[in-house]
Amino acid sequence: MITDTCGSEFPEEWDVDALVPELQQYYPTKFSVADLRQADSTEQLLESVLAEAYEFYEVREAEFGVELARDLERNVTLQIIDHRWRQHLAEMDYLREGIHLRGIAQTDPLVAWQREGYEMFGKLMDAIDDDYIRFVTHLELVPAAEAGPDLAQASYEAATDPVSEPVLPPSVSPLPVSESPVSVSPAPESPAPRQAPRQAQPAPPRPPVSPAEPW
Repeated sequence: MITDTCGSEFPEEWDVDALVPELQQYYPTKFSVADLRQADSTEQLLESVLAEAYEFYEVREAEFGVELARDLERNVTLQIIDHRWRQHLAEMDYLREGIHLRGIAQTDPLVAWQREGYEMFGKLMDAIDDDYIRFVTHLELVPAAEAGPDLAQASYEAATDPVSEPVLPPSVSPLPVSESPVSVSPAPESPAPRQAPRQAQPAPPRPPVSPAEPW
């Protein structure tokens, strides 16, 4: 990064204005453009930036604690490797699909496959290191939210004191209560209704019989 923007031997040719925003992506630097212009060489500029970056990392490590810092770094590294490795496999599949076209340019496809695959793997390792620094230096601890009551374990309990009698206003007097027991007699059973007797109906008259005719 520094060699890309300030790699020239002459400080007048340095692009310090572009260096400061790039440093902010890796860690919150306190250097300004005027501070970086005071360096006499690229080596001096690199030493100043690395010293500030190491100091910032030590402060963050003391803030998190050594054990927690190692756990965070391990988790971030695994996530970055997983993401970048999937991306690398997709790029290798794309390269394999078109590697036979290298033969048109009088190039052995096998040699091109090995050379370009090695270059892509080197870019993979550089991308992992670059992403690691970007993520680790910008981690922030967020306090966990307080857990609310677990209603699943709640239980209902009745009041231990008995229910007291209602208090009546002075203008209302309670009804007198008889001390003698009150006997309740059962209601007399009503007799079942009597059915009216059925009257006999006369039989219908028979039709008259005519005398038989003589033969």
